Amino acid sequence: MRQKRQCMYERQLHKEQTDRAYILDSDPHYYFIERVWLCSWFLRLCDGKIGVGPVNNLPLATSESNDALNPNARPRGNFVGGFGICTPELWHYIVDKYGLVGKAYTSDDIKGPGYGDLRESIVNWRLI
Repeated sequence: MRQKRQCMYERQLHKEQTDRAYILDSDPHYYFIERVWLCSWFLRLCDGKIGVGPVNNLPLATSESNDALNPNARPRGNFVGGFGICTPELWHYIVDKYGLVGKAYTSDDIKGPGYGDLRESIVNWRLI
């Protein structure tokens, strides 16, 4: 019964906390989560199961020796190097529940000049 309640709670969180307009208005920022993990978590919820952890954000890094967010990563992009975007509430819940490998990336990490195309892709993601 506990697993069923957790699954239902997580389904509700996913529905509310991955809404595009809601996310991009998140204060103070929003989080990037590796696309394969986020998709597998969602699909498990659809099957009435809970996810398996930890979240693996390593594929979002520029390289093994540089853990800065890869400026070529895109929302709704390729599964490898792609990411989902979520609110701080969902991010903290997922990391607390499942753990994290790699770095937490937020919208604050893409303010530099090398991230112009990535910022534009997020604006376009919002419009799709």
